[in-house]
Amino acid sequence: MTYATPHIMLNGAAPDTGNGGVTALCQSTLIGLADRGIHQFTVLDHGPGHHREQLCADRPDIHIDYLTLKSGKRWYDPKNMVQIRLRQKLGLDSAFLTHLKTVTAFLDVSGGDSFTDLYGSARFNHITLPKKIALDAGVPLVLLPQTYGPFDSPRYRNSARAIIEKASLAFARDADSFKRLKSVLGPSFDQGKHHQTVDLAFGLPAGSRQLFTATEDRDLASILNATEQGKPAGINVSGLLWHDAAKAKKTFGLKADYRATIVGLINRIVRQSDKSVLLVPHVVTHHYEEDDLSACMAVKDCLPAAIKKRVHIIGGDGTISSDPQELKAIIRQCCWFTGSRMHATIAALSTKTPVVNMAYSMKSAGVFASCNSRYYAFDLRQLGTEDMIEQLYHSYARRQDHQRILNKAVPNTLRVWNDLMDHLSDHLKGLILGGQIHA
Repeated sequence: MTYATPHIMLNGAAPDTGNGGVTALCQSTLIGLADRGIHQFTVLDHGPGHHREQLCADRPDIHIDYLTLKSGKRWYDPKNMVQIRLRQKLGLDSAFLTHLKTVTAFLDVSGGDSFTDLYGSARFNHITLPKKIALDAGVPLVLLPQTYGPFDSPRYRNSARAIIEKASLAFARDADSFKRLKSVLGPSFDQGKHHQTVDLAFGLPAGSRQLFTATEDRDLASILNATEQGKPAGINVSGLLWHDAAKAKKTFGLKADYRATIVGLINRIVRQSDKSVLLVPHVVTHHYEEDDLSACMAVKDCLPAAIKKRVHIIGGDGTISSDPQELKAIIRQCCWFTGSRMHATIAALSTKTPVVNMAYSMKSAGVFASCNSRYYAFDLRQLGTEDMIEQLYHSYARRQDHQRILNKAVPNTLRVWNDLMDHLSDHLKGLILGGQIHA
């Protein structure tokens, strides 16, 4: 008699969004499970339909079945989650529901930070509907490490509570998120099911290939392969905050002027030190308002000619991949790093690279606290422009202070990540032993 191995369906970490952080969640989850003997994966993405591909260049042993699950107003599309949910409620079958019946567990990460009503009802329904489909199909739901809330609406808070209560496991990615998870659950909190851990991307490997082969720009190649003295200062420019600065200021309640902060920081680093500046996009997408690469180019266009000479953009020549493992290797090559994209700064934290998160929401401080670095989440909602530039430059100039903290803290954070993957793997294998046996 031989035992079946778990077949995992992963949602909320589609690798076709152009968001390096979301792709990092996908890759780190599947790599961690594959290293623990689980190899059958279905990942939900946005098209072009059912197909099979290799996960990434550095892991030729991991292949994935990709299955399309769409959101949006075209509910009549057979791949739209509203259509699938309707068929499920009516007792009708579909290709998606048929595939769902074959899986051991439904792992859901909600993009890391989207399980909230902060972004409106349409987004909340998009995030929660796949979870409900899995639960109603009788498939065990595992909520991977993520942020929970805020849930300002009692209706959505109750809906979230019902989902979490029915999950077989639920992980929060930091202490702050864990407190909110406990608050949402109230008396339903179960310490056997609900756990505090760290963000999945802490365990993502950094790319190993020689970086100078990735670009024909010889100045950039020299920077990417520099020894300690020549390492650049790295900045992730967020398209979300840059492109429509007035909207971002209003939406997130920013006190600092984001554009002025980025430009002012670059000018100060270049004028007051001998470092070059490396602009690192972490979201590259055809949605202009979200795109970091075009924001990086716009930043460089704002700079004086003398400053531009020492500012370089990753991907500006179109030859460097947006794979999160390669981006992590590039970020590791910086002497200091800052950015507002959470997973760009996690790439720095996890490689012991001194880093500041330019925070625009509550989520940053808790994740940074995972590495004893809560102080290094500087809040754009609380600091004015000049204060933000001053604090950022001070952190850059005193980067050795943070380096010492990370040297002590990161090894423990990575141990927590490994414990998480061991726990998750054991749970998934336990589901097999408890039910599905193949002769």
